[in-house]
Amino acid sequence: MNLTELLLPTPESTFPLVAPLFCSGDNNILYTSIIQNSLRKIIPPSLLNLDQCTREGLREKKTILHSSLPLLNSCFAKPTTPTEVSFFALSHYRPNVFKFFFNMISSWLVPGKRLPVLMLYAVDFQLPQLCNEIYTLCEIMLSLQDGHELAAVHHNLPIIEAELRLGMSSAYYGNKILEIKGLSADQKTAILHEHAVDLIRRRPRDFDSDLLVEMQHLLVICSDKFKAARTTRHLNRIISIHYLFRKALLTALNEAPKRRLFHLKLFKARIGEQGGKKPVLGIILGVNFLKDKEVFNQRHVLCAIQHFIPNTEAVEGSFFANRHRHELIATIYLEVCKTDGEEFTFEEMRLLRRELPNDLQDHIEQPMQPIFTLRNEEEILRNIVQLSNEFTSPRHLPQVFISFDEQTPSDLLFTLIVLRAKHSSSTLSIEQLFSTHNSPLEYIPDRCREVGSLGNNSMKEATVFRVKLPKEPFLRRDFSINLVKARQKVSEELERILGLFRDFNGGMISQESQILAQLRQLLQGCSKYSGLLLENFFNSLYPASRRSTFDAVYLKHLFLLLLDTHKQATSLSLHHSHAFFRQEEGATHAVIYNVDSLSCNRIMHYLQNSCKWGQWNISYLTIHNILYCSCLLQSELPAEQQLFCSTIREALVPKEFS
Repeated sequence: MNLTELLLPTPESTFPLVAPLFCSGDNNILYTSIIQNSLRKIIPPSLLNLDQCTREGLREKKTILHSSLPLLNSCFAKPTTPTEVSFFALSHYRPNVFKFFFNMISSWLVPGKRLPVLMLYAVDFQLPQLCNEIYTLCEIMLSLQDGHELAAVHHNLPIIEAELRLGMSSAYYGNKILEIKGLSADQKTAILHEHAVDLIRRRPRDFDSDLLVEMQHLLVICSDKFKAARTTRHLNRIISIHYLFRKALLTALNEAPKRRLFHLKLFKARIGEQGGKKPVLGIILGVNFLKDKEVFNQRHVLCAIQHFIPNTEAVEGSFFANRHRHELIATIYLEVCKTDGEEFTFEEMRLLRRELPNDLQDHIEQPMQPIFTLRNEEEILRNIVQLSNEFTSPRHLPQVFISFDEQTPSDLLFTLIVLRAKHSSSTLSIEQLFSTHNSPLEYIPDRCREVGSLGNNSMKEATVFRVKLPKEPFLRRDFSINLVKARQKVSEELERILGLFRDFNGGMISQESQILAQLRQLLQGCSKYSGLLLENFFNSLYPASRRSTFDAVYLKHLFLLLLDTHKQATSLSLHHSHAFFRQEEGATHAVIYNVDSLSCNRIMHYLQNSCKWGQWNISYLTIHNILYCSCLLQSELPAEQQLFCSTIREALVPKEFS
């Protein structure tokens, strides 16, 4: 027996028992009769005849009925307009199935026009003689007023029926169909709410009723344009992952309140007004802040991504941050795309998943208040006198004093004092020299005076002026300003304009830059590291006076030991210090993980009293809120190496500092 055979009429059939899911007392017979009349227009008559059916016969009819669901039918009152047409649907029970049926029939039978609805009817019921399953019965009656509407309905009805069968069988396909046709903001919100409730029901360990609060909060943050261009599946993913990240951060902070935490989720998606084709990469971040004033927004995330994939840009209007008041955690969302419109490759995704979490931690900005100060004129005059005393012959190179002055929101300003020989009135002034060269430095004049004679009709000329340059090229990955690099740029430009000169107060700075450059060269190919971390390590070395004379080979081995120790940090206890030692030719290196300030003082005290000055160096460096102490002893004598190691171990033993 098949469905075609069951369509043959059986006028003497007895209708099966119908049981609505509500109890209406005396009206039960009325409601049951309405359901039966509607079912006769949908279900084949032979399926309704359960008289003298064996158990096998009932099972067969149930199988045929369920394999046929959803069942659809339509009845036109008359073939010409004006007329009424009724649409019937029978399906398995599913939340919001009637809403889907109503939206499709009323809005898409005649695209662009919502037809007048004369009657709505939907009911959930059971057929207890057949099985215990719940069914949903829907009926909608529409009014058609002209021939164009009637022709459109006849033309579109087969397509709509195919979409109804697919969408009423699966919530996923129902949502996809509505999205393709175009959901309103209210319809999307209803679907998102339905999905959130379903998640709470299916995964109670992961989600609770707070998910609904999180959903509402995120939907308020997002613009209507953002929601319109993304599918409900896309929005569902954002909401659920934001919720899980917030929950994980709050749990982890109870165990390690002083450790920087990062959670990252990457996924590829396509956005557009109606399921468009623009490929993007969605980035969801969960981060905790260690200080109230820390800043982490779109430019920080984008800068970190461009470090690995330069040809990326942020999707306009895609960034938002969910940070509740008084909480030191935030969840962040951003979409990026490639400038050439291509998709992100598997290798690029894998690179970002591996490297981005640690790299992002270096991009958290620590804002500082601007400093108000007045320039010390007495110091400028004293420096002019000092430069004049050094400049005693016309053959001497010009003497230059460069000092940082101030910063504005977009620029850095330096004050320069140039003392040089002026041979005649035809000698071009420094302002004229600047005007004849195309320089990124903006010249700001202050004063120019003769301060002495050199003989042979030559005079000493002292020129005080300021230069301004954009600070953007000198921002480090954590958005701090690299003043050393900016000063070096000023010095290079001044040499291009004036020629060779003596940098009076920059000798050691230049030497330190050379040592750091040597260290970078030695580290090439050794281990992957952050350039920002290397700079911080080098600049934290003590004694500071020896940074210009350090042996770069020894510093390389000490830095590599620091990197190895940091890689093991996740497996080390936050409640104890750990010392790691390594011996190389002519030097012994030590790195102490999670050292406290008291132990730092003891280590410094013991090294000063136990080791010869000039043989040891020490560095204190905080990486991701963990304090590391790096120590170096330059000695080949076993006794001194043993004393160095025992000194550090002894310093880590808790006791009163004396």
